[in-house]
Amino acid sequence: MQTSIMLKFRPSTVEGKTGSLYLQLIKNRKSRVSVFKGCKIYPNEWDAANESFRLNTGNPQRKIYLENLYAKVTDMKSKIEAIAWEFENLSPGYTLDDLVESFQVKKKGNTLSSFIESEACKLENLHPRTARSYRSVMRKIKQYCPDKDLLLGEITSEFIFRFEQYMRNTGNKLTTTSY
Repeated sequence: MQTSIMLKFRPSTVEGKTGSLYLQLIKNRKSRVSVFKGCKIYPNEWDAANESFRLNTGNPQRKIYLENLYAKVTDMKSKIEAIAWEFENLSPGYTLDDLVESFQVKKKGNTLSSFIESEACKLENLHPRTARSYRSVMRKIKQYCPDKDLLLGEITSEFIFRFEQYMRNTGNKLTTTSY
């Protein structure tokens, strides 16, 4: 594999506080760090030589936490490795930014809001008005479905028809509705 993916630990600068786990991604001598939010451990729970967890801390409650965290981190690392393998086979010119972005989208479950935000971010510099329009459409969809973040597979012609009816019933003009 062209991309090296290593689990690392960054201790806190404050004595006695938990540090952060992160993935270090390296491709073509370029490095990128992806931090696992909420994945905190103490320095004595990290084995730097083996770049792995120390699960036997003597505290049974902490051991359960570490085992669950280990499973979560291992699963995320496996997913990003699978994405990297897919990129290398289908799109060899990918960048680390592409890899991290794809991982974040898949981690969120391919929701419509994450997809629209991803596309809007890509367009932000070259086409800011289009990016703003995408976000505006997403706000309207969230008003229509306030309790649910739709999966991409749930966007069907029937959903579009019902959403169009909603837009008309809430007083939007034809040009806004058709957009």
